[in-house]
Amino acid sequence: MTAAMQEARRRGTCFGLLFCLPRLEDFYGRLGWRRIDRAVAMHDAAGRTVPLTAKNICMELALAGEPLPPGPIDLEGRDW
Repeated sequence: MTAAMQEARRRGTCFGLLFCLPRLEDFYGRLGWRRIDRAVAMHDAAGRTVPLTAKNICMELALAGEPLPPGPIDLEGRDW
């Protein structure tokens, strides 16, 4: 994860976004990620826009000193 974050910074990526199980929040938090409470939408198998499943939390990392822009997040596809 540290190597991926360094590479993202090197490439000029402004911020990172990840989704994980709540039990992993402390792990990612130690790497600098912070939990954000935002509405997150995805597409279900039928292509409908639906909320991200409740099993996941959303975390962000400011890579270039810029936080994730405010507002809801639409993955514009299925969750992974």
